[in-house]
Amino acid sequence: DSSRSALVWAYGGFAISNTPYFSPNFFFQMRDMGGFYVHAVIRGGGEYGDNWHKCAIKENRQKCFDDFIAVSEYLVKNGYAKAEKLMWMGGSNGGLLVAACAN
Repeated sequence: DSSRSALVWAYGGFAISNTPYFSPNFFFQMRDMGGFYVHAVIRGGGEYGDNWHKCAIKENRQKCFDDFIAVSEYLVKNGYAKAEKLMWMGGSNGGLLVAACAN
């Protein structure tokens, strides 16, 4: 339901593939909080090949930020989570992504 918390995670850079995987830590933490975990696969990574990566680098870098924000907006618009309960997380390049989107 739309009152749930959601932890949205992404990396999206350097042609590195970060395909979704099961994380017991995220699963149990979010379950205990009444929420869920989302692994956002955004442009800039290597998940869908070289074109996927190249379409969000240099002057097109904004696309990775737009993708990350679109995932969050989708969750809220479609009643999966409440905007006030969205959490963003990313490490390394994903940390820069989260900081840019929060700014």
